[in-house]
Amino acid sequence: MAGEKQISRSQHEETTLDHVDMMLVTFSTGMVSIPPISLVLTPAQGNSHTYKTPEVPIEIESILDRHKDRADIQDLKGPIGFFNPLPWILGALALTLLALLAWWISKRSPGRNLSKKPPEPARPPEEVAQHALERLAQRHLLESGHVKEFYIELSNIIRAYLEGRFDAPCLDRTTSEIMNEIKSHWLHSTDFHTLKELLQDCDLVKFARFVPTIEDSKRHVELARGFIDHTTTRQAPKPLGSHETSPK
Repeated sequence: MAGEKQISRSQHEETTLDHVDMMLVTFSTGMVSIPPISLVLTPAQGNSHTYKTPEVPIEIESILDRHKDRADIQDLKGPIGFFNPLPWILGALALTLLALLAWWISKRSPGRNLSKKPPEPARPPEEVAQHALERLAQRHLLESGHVKEFYIELSNIIRAYLEGRFDAPCLDRTTSEIMNEIKSHWLHSTDFHTLKELLQDCDLVKFARFVPTIEDSKRHVELARGFIDHTTTRQAPKPLGSHETSPK
């Protein structure tokens, strides 16, 4: 609050203007009063005079009542904390170490090693082929009229045996490609012609719709058995480029 007072000694004296600045602080609303203030003026010559200001009533209003959005005003929030990733990192490391420890203990456990069975040795290709021929005969495909399915299975058995015996890819090759591949291996001429007859007859049934008799189909099975027995009992396959001559 600011107030000012003009003091005049006489009409011929100099007029002095003084300013007094005052600040009013209140923590409540409603009517308040500023009490009178005493001022003592002492001229250079003469007696002192005392002057009092009048009591000033003031009404303190809240500015919140003037705004419609006063409900939006909320209390101050607490300090915002920061994310500390260290506990999570330590927890992940601890879980990883526990998992590695459990795996190491399980590998070192004697009970685990005893219960684990050793892998079974691979069966010889001739044994696999002969067993497959027996299962083919037990399916009775010829008697039920499934001749083509019978010869497809017979061809696959022979081709799988050739792959296992001579280490030659035969399942996805044609008969001509298989015969050219077999020429590079040690093979008796009789067995070579038997194999050629078997594969060509299987192709006739599969692709030319040739329907052999049941007796011919049984003879083809016996030819396959004989071919497997002959090529198994002979010495291991060798390239024809070796110095040894093929037996006749």
